[in-house]
Amino acid sequence: MAKYKFIHNDRETICISSYAKKTVKGIAKASTEDVYDKEKGELLAKARCDYKVAQKRVKNAAARVIEAEEILDAVTDYYERMCKYYNDAITERTVAKNSLESLLETL
Repeated sequence: MAKYKFIHNDRETICISSYAKKTVKGIAKASTEDVYDKEKGELLAKARCDYKVAQKRVKNAAARVIEAEEILDAVTDYYERMCKYYNDAITERTVAKNSLESLLETL
């Protein structure tokens, strides 16, 4: 669960939170024509802060997906090479067995 800290300056509310051990800020400013409302400022600043955190999470998740795809490709390649190695070994064993049986028949 995210923790928030709010700072109020004149007509501005700053919401401070963190994501991945980094500070994230959301800011809400009331224009000179508007009446400053602390609760609305906190809601807006928090929403902006949450949006920034969500953007960072998406970016991080996308990087992890790319990393996972690279690992999957490497594992798939290794699996395919090991299947070929196994099949080659079976073929080689069959050839060796047949050769041995042929030799034993001639002795």
